[in-house]
Amino acid sequence: MNQRFLFTLIGALLLVTIGGMIALNHLGPQEPEQATAMEGGGQPVATTMAGNPETGVTGQQPTETVTNEPMAEPAPDGPELPREEWDNQIADLLTDTTIEHREAGQKLAAIAAQNNAPEEVRIDAIQHALNLIGDEEYMEDMMNLAVRSDIPEEMQEIIFSDLHNRPQEVSVPVAKEIARVKDHPLALEAKDFVEFFEDDPLMEVGSPAAEN
Repeated sequence: MNQRFLFTLIGALLLVTIGGMIALNHLGPQEPEQATAMEGGGQPVATTMAGNPETGVTGQQPTETVTNEPMAEPAPDGPELPREEWDNQIADLLTDTTIEHREAGQKLAAIAAQNNAPEEVRIDAIQHALNLIGDEEYMEDMMNLAVRSDIPEEMQEIIFSDLHNRPQEVSVPVAKEIARVKDHPLALEAKDFVEFFEDDPLMEVGSPAAEN
């Protein structure tokens, strides 16, 4: 055999061997990485988490966010209690010298707001609450209860009657809010009350324009 041909053949074999080793070294690490990604889920991790940068869509479904406008709702009702316990709560608040008048009034108003309390208890509580809550705190402490249409009618009359003893800067805004509640039994009386103090009369009770 020609010696030059033998050297050429050996050189070619060496080149093929070296090229094969380089190819194996380049492809070899891909297998364990893919195997690791496939463990447990049967799907590559990169595929699960990747998202479209233009649409912002990811592999996970977006959580829908629902926002509600704030609403003036009654406080959650407390547990059912015997009449005697309600009376004791009121008596304790009236005789507790460790709390301020406003705090006692707020707690009494909270009792009056309880739909599951006996009506007589609620009436008693609201009368005491109105005596303890000052003009400066009235808008914050009593407004929500004053505009409720689901409380006993006698309670509504007590609250509305109390407005006549409040300064105009308190009574008129509260009466306006009552007048805007369509199903409030005293909406018309509240409208008349406001018109007595204001040059511009309120529009029709409950109308959208009256709320502006």
